[in-house]
Amino acid sequence: MLVDKPTRIYHFATAGDEAADNLSTTTGFFTRLYDSFICLEEILTQHKGVWLANCPRIYGQNLFQFALMATMLGKTWTPITALIKAMWRGDWRVRVKSILLMPLLPLPLSLRRRLLLWRWRMVIAAQKRKPLP
Repeated sequence: MLVDKPTRIYHFATAGDEAADNLSTTTGFFTRLYDSFICLEEILTQHKGVWLANCPRIYGQNLFQFALMATMLGKTWTPITALIKAMWRGDWRVRVKSILLMPLLPLPLSLRRRLLLWRWRMVIAAQKRKPLP
């Protein structure tokens, strides 16, 4: 769904930490991965000029997300070129994440996916331990 205004979609599960119908589940990422990859690729090609003129850092962040999706889909050259462009356009956080993602590219796809799921679950667990202000 594309809209002209910035929008966030929230959906909270009622049972368990990660219900199957929750939009933000780590395993649900893989079921929507190909469609999200195609959609982001289209958005990047259509709005590249506007992003580069007005907010190149956001373009770099989106290129990193595109490279991450391409990596998880098992693409070979697409993530390399996207990561190089992301390092060129993004801020220091995108550069660090891109450098950390590069060594994972030669690994088998199943291992890459397991590492990504492990990392996401560690982040979610750390967020749950933090007390709310």
